[in-house]
Amino acid sequence: MFPQIQEDRMPASGQRMSHGNDDALIVRFFTGPKLMGELSRIEGRDIYDDEKIVEYIEIKIPGGDKVVRIVTPDDIKRFSAKYRQWKLNEGEDMGTPLEALGFTETQKDMCTRANVHSVEQLAAVGDHVLAAIGLGATNMRIRAQKYLSAKPVVNEEVETLKSQNALLSEKLAQLTEVVESLMNKKKVG
Repeated sequence: MFPQIQEDRMPASGQRMSHGNDDALIVRFFTGPKLMGELSRIEGRDIYDDEKIVEYIEIKIPGGDKVVRIVTPDDIKRFSAKYRQWKLNEGEDMGTPLEALGFTETQKDMCTRANVHSVEQLAAVGDHVLAAIGLGATNMRIRAQKYLSAKPVVNEEVETLKSQNALLSEKLAQLTEVVESLMNKKKVG
């Protein structure tokens, strides 16, 4: 079903919300029928005009609410990369899944209930979101930050073995050619 439109819960166009950094937000653009505001208030339920299709934005705030409203030019500017991705139909890039951290199902549940769905979001959340996640959230955030700051380690021993393997594969191919040519000579003679 079409999501509940909550325009009154968003700040006026151009204002920032008090959640902090926009990087932690889950933003989704979509199209749908236009909400008939006055008629909806009179009827006490959402009523849509199916003939007028408009663009909507859904913003999930980690540890907070989900807000859905009609897209404004400020939204397009503020979330330009997501908007462009949606317009080009490039697919959704949600970030690194929480499974990468080796969390238990309970820990993943705690994060998703607080609208935290990726390692990048968890690493960027503020203390107020940690309270929404629950017990152990500070350690979970530290683990996410360490995961993102880790640099790939070059194991010289593994690299040496790779080069030796390539050299041995090349020599094996040469030997195979020699054996095949000797077998062909034996068959002819």
